[in-house]
Amino acid sequence: MKNKKSRTQTRVYAMEVLYQWLHTSDDIDDMLERYAEKKRVDADYMVTLVKGSLAKRQEIDTAIRPFLEERALEEVSQIEYAILLVAAFELMNKFDVPYKVVINEAINLSKQYGAVESHKFINSVLDRLAKDVRGIECQG
Repeated sequence: MKNKKSRTQTRVYAMEVLYQWLHTSDDIDDMLERYAEKKRVDADYMVTLVKGSLAKRQEIDTAIRPFLEERALEEVSQIEYAILLVAAFELMNKFDVPYKVVINEAINLSKQYGAVESHKFINSVLDRLAKDVRGIECQG
């Protein structure tokens, strides 16, 4: 069984792969293969996050759009967008992962890789998305 650290690191790598793909449109399988060799990665979960995020990208975009405050989706930085893709995919599809864990991991990613105040934006979007897609869990 993979430890918590590996899931955290796997989310970092998934975000990096998506960010690179947004910039380059390189072959996603090639990028995933390169990252699968890295330390502390749950390669299967990374594939699930990356390919799942891309497969459900339109659904994710539709789900997060109402929560972007006054921004258009196209105005969200690509690093913030990559973080939102990973986290929104988990919130919407990986119900075995508690919503608080998903949001906390995304906030930490945005603090490390995003702009100075991006963690507040990420938190706001994901908190509202969680209430929308995991309402009962968020009440408990």
